[in-house]
Amino acid sequence: MNILVIGEARQVEECQAKFGKTHAYQVAPGHQEAERYFLSNDIIFDFNICESPEQMEVYRDHPKAVAFLNSAKTSLLGLVAGFSGQVQCNLFGFNGLPGFLNREILETSLLEGRGGKLLEEVCGKLQTKYQVVDDRVGMVTPRVVCMIINEAYFTFQEGTATKEDIDLGMKLGTNSAWPI
Repeated sequence: MNILVIGEARQVEECQAKFGKTHAYQVAPGHQEAERYFLSNDIIFDFNICESPEQMEVYRDHPKAVAFLNSAKTSLLGLVAGFSGQVQCNLFGFNGLPGFLNREILETSLLEGRGGKLLEEVCGKLQTKYQVVDDRVGMVTPRVVCMIINEAYFTFQEGTATKEDIDLGMKLGTNSAWPI
């Protein structure tokens, strides 16, 4: 598959780690540059849209585009509702926060419950497991992890635990290494 990544080189690397290097990847740092590549790519992973929601206009005139929009900081519906035009393409939300894409299961959301069959087809071609979650700000995983991180900072601030204690707790409790 041809995959367009709207973002930075590190996000292309994360896509390659998640979906494999057998796909052709193209990167565009911004939306204006990316729009000219829409027709030559099968899928778009837009990591930047949550920081520039006004750029939703690039999706308006591309009814055949299949785009995964980083919707961890805002809902997919919020992105579309904030745009005054009509978006014609197929949109899915995904968790594009650093380190959250390359996980066993791709966390996704549907726009008003539409596109489940297409999502299944696309994820099949990407050879990735996926889970549809409600289209809410923060999705699921970031909300839970951020809650844990907040509590970790409270325990450090109160003197209950050292940074090393918290790091060990994160490794044991979440099976990951996210040091504070």
